[in-house]
Amino acid sequence: MRIVITGADGFIGTNLRMRLAELRHADVACITLETPAGAVHAALAQADFVFHLAGVNRPQDPAEFAAGNAGLTQDVCAALAAAGGRATVVLASSTQAMQDNPYGRSKLAAEEAVRAYGAATGAAVN
Repeated sequence: MRIVITGADGFIGTNLRMRLAELRHADVACITLETPAGAVHAALAQADFVFHLAGVNRPQDPAEFAAGNAGLTQDVCAALAAAGGRATVVLASSTQAMQDNPYGRSKLAAEEAVRAYGAATGAAVN
């Protein structure tokens, strides 16, 4: 099983990588801010399971929430759908998704993008 972790160098991503290594999951692709776009798309095209942990929670400009949460998630889902839409996606969201603030709206939009990917492709999402 090919596992992809976005936000692999964050707190949750780092701990997830260590746990997957302990469980001997060898086929894990780690995506970070430094990962080139081509490598991101290549990893997602081969993914069976995606832990989508990447996002923005403390930007200097609140407008970055939309691009870093909703926009990034839409891009991930589009890449997965273009690859045949077979990958299961688990999204790390926030209780703030229920709040009417820039961060909450961006996390809610990310959740909606993942649900739409699941509905369009039949892939399991959570």
